[in-house]
Amino acid sequence: MIRSLALVAFATASIAGCRHDPGESERVALALVEAARSPAGIGADLVDADVAEKVRRIQLVRRATLDTYDRGKLLEVLSGEAGPDRQYPPAERPTKQRERASRGLAATAKGACKATRDPRLAADRVQLLVEPLKHVPSEVTAAQQDLAAALHDTEGVRLDCAPGHVAVLLAKGGDGKLRAVDLWELGATSFEVNPNDPTMK
Repeated sequence: MIRSLALVAFATASIAGCRHDPGESERVALALVEAARSPAGIGADLVDADVAEKVRRIQLVRRATLDTYDRGKLLEVLSGEAGPDRQYPPAERPTKQRERASRGLAATAKGACKATRDPRLAADRVQLLVEPLKHVPSEVTAAQQDLAAALHDTEGVRLDCAPGHVAVLLAKGGDGKLRAVDLWELGATSFEVNPNDPTMK
């Protein structure tokens, strides 16, 4: 669970009637909402598919450890062959994941939304993802270290909508652009960029 922390200084933006020019991270977060509400849904240009996949696999491993520490099963999860996406060819999985994320974000972030950059939110989420897991294969630890490197330059944005509160984790790619790598509903079960919820197929 991500804590909601008040910051002394923060930037705000709104989909309708911005009071000032939002920063890049707020603009990207609001663009995600607008895209999710559109017929086309969230496009590939707004998501870093490679990093989002690394995030997804670590999340799946963390969930799997609630039931087992069997090496074979955990490595199968780490390889990506777990969750609803295994029914699709690898080339189709990013599209399916964006479709689910679009449905989840559109259903949660309704009405007018305010975007607020939140460095602590980003730090807490990254820590949750890369904090070493006990009793797991060394391959999992290595994957977490790889993810930590991929998330070294992230930004967090809080979306407060009417209703709905969503957090967005953004990572800067090699081209310098921020793209989403994780989405989750604040105060509720995570739906993420790449959810492992069979009901969201």
